[in-house]
Amino acid sequence: MVAISCDEDHPCLNCLRRGMDCTFEHRSSATPPRVNEDFGILSDIRGRMLDSSDAPCPRTLSEDPFRTFSDRLSGGTLFPQEWTAQDPELMHHYTIHTSKTFARRPQMQETWQVVIPEIAYSYEFLMHGILGLSALHLSYLKPERYSHYLAGAGFHMSLGLRSYRRILLSPSRDNSCALFCFSSLLMVYIHASPTDPPESHSANGLDSIVELLGLCRGTLVLLPYFDRIRTSPLKQLFLREFMVEDANETTNQTTFFKDYGSHLAALQTLITSKIPNATERPTFLQALDRLKASFTCIENASPPLECGMLYVWPLSVEEQYFEFLRQRHPVALVLLAFYCAQLRAFEDYWFVGRQGAVWLEHVEAVLEGRLNEWLLWPRGVFSD
Repeated sequence: MVAISCDEDHPCLNCLRRGMDCTFEHRSSATPPRVNEDFGILSDIRGRMLDSSDAPCPRTLSEDPFRTFSDRLSGGTLFPQEWTAQDPELMHHYTIHTSKTFARRPQMQETWQVVIPEIAYSYEFLMHGILGLSALHLSYLKPERYSHYLAGAGFHMSLGLRSYRRILLSPSRDNSCALFCFSSLLMVYIHASPTDPPESHSANGLDSIVELLGLCRGTLVLLPYFDRIRTSPLKQLFLREFMVEDANETTNQTTFFKDYGSHLAALQTLITSKIPNATERPTFLQALDRLKASFTCIENASPPLECGMLYVWPLSVEEQYFEFLRQRHPVALVLLAFYCAQLRAFEDYWFVGRQGAVWLEHVEAVLEGRLNEWLLWPRGVFSD
């Protein structure tokens, strides 16, 4: 990696000349700085997407999953420097091994292996994301050095998040591809990150799931730039099968989820009976409609299955649904349980594994026996 001198102003002269977003920050201490923002990043994202208002609504810092996740990564970690002697090993491993685990089709693998690192040459936060995910993959492959690589993963991902969170507030045509790449890496990272076992504290487990889904939805701020991203060198990542609006009724014999159609159809009865409020009910019906479409996308997909389908449902439901989920609404939890069943089809991806079964256990623990009959089908998916 070529070293470029910096005049330690912000933005630095080098970035001004190159027309880049400057990631330099003055470092007066060994620990990452705490940014005193009055609004969470997701509230700003929501504000951009609401037609009724141009200004985001104030929310507390604790409701910003990017900040929460970043703080958890950097907690107790010192940052004497941004680049370490381990980085060449991590970059080599990413190029040779990790990049090929995110997709099954060769053209998509090449995008992860070649195109995304090339974009990262101009964006340090993306390079940190690559190295962080490589370290996490190594912690999975080499359990004897698990703690060592896990620390390196948190080190790089927390550094990348610092700049990503800030730049995501001001996306542009120039940086949209880099932001999309980092958000994609982040989605994989948070799926692969170790979580507490269900028996430790079910409420915390559900909070972690909601946080993860919130992080995934952070990429929605890039929607105005998706046409640009789809025609960029990243175009191979956009399969037609990921487009939930194109999901039609399944024409082939179901491959992954036996009788899923009838069980999803029955959920409409649950919503009608348990959600008498005419104002709230459309949110649940929309979430169910998108759930049906995402299952159909998976069933209609040509093999091999690509993991991008995991994010079809979380990215297509209304934000109000996640508010109900945070409130532990029983019907919202049942819909989440059905989504957990989707993860069963992607268990052969190292960063998914048994995550779906673990999430389902968290949901069951929070429900405490309520609506238990509606969890029989998701449970059956994991017992087959």
